[in-house]
Amino acid sequence: MNTVKLTQVYVSDQKKDGTKFKTREGKSFWKISIKTDKFGDEWFSTLAFNQDDRVMGLKQGDEVNIIIEERDGFKNFKLPTKLDILEQRVKVLEDKVLVDKPQINISDDELPF
Repeated sequence: MNTVKLTQVYVSDQKKDGTKFKTREGKSFWKISIKTDKFGDEWFSTLAFNQDDRVMGLKQGDEVNIIIEERDGFKNFKLPTKLDILEQRVKVLEDKVLVDKPQINISDDELPF
């Protein structure tokens, strides 16, 4: 997860030739692309299938947390869900426990049984 400031935001519901984006089933969608302060000229994209999707409200200057995924040569992003945030917190705790695992030495005389 990366905290970034959006330097550019592009939202479109059309291809370059002017035709609307549609799924195979005919459902309309939007393509949202962003540039950030931390990644310079790299564009990251995502799709929105609903006007109420959180990514539809992104604007230049916003500081947001994003998750970057690269698939098949495409650089995609998503806004983290509550589950994503919880998983990251658990991972940090697990890493801390595994790295800082204390050594406990108990003699046989100290055992309660």
